[in-house]
Amino acid sequence: MFQSNLTECQAGRCVIDDIQFSVMNVLIKHMYCDVSREDIQNGTAAIFIAADKYQLASLVNQCEQVLVANMTQENVVDFLTLADGINAPFLKNAAFGFMKAHSAAMKLSGAIKKLCENASHELFT
Repeated sequence: MFQSNLTECQAGRCVIDDIQFSVMNVLIKHMYCDVSREDIQNGTAAIFIAADKYQLASLVNQCEQVLVANMTQENVVDFLTLADGINAPFLKNAAFGFMKAHSAAMKLSGAIKKLCENASHELFT
């Protein structure tokens, strides 16, 4: 990138405006050192999306582990939608398993209705 006539080469910098500063710090720390569970505990979903975008597989896996560990009836539909959006089969399977294990409570909470209203039909294939 920096050996061409791209704007980034001419300016000597690359602007990434679709990722929060705190998320980028975690990505950079992961690439050069390592990140702990505590580093990704806050903002895990945003870090997960960014790690997927930049193909940081081990960070994606760490984020999935944190998301699964923090899965609740209140966030499982959001996690399932997130997993489907970036093709994360481990998280998707964990979310479906959670929903199956808590199916009665999920029906009562309205989460199933929310899922059916907001999810794409490909989610269930």
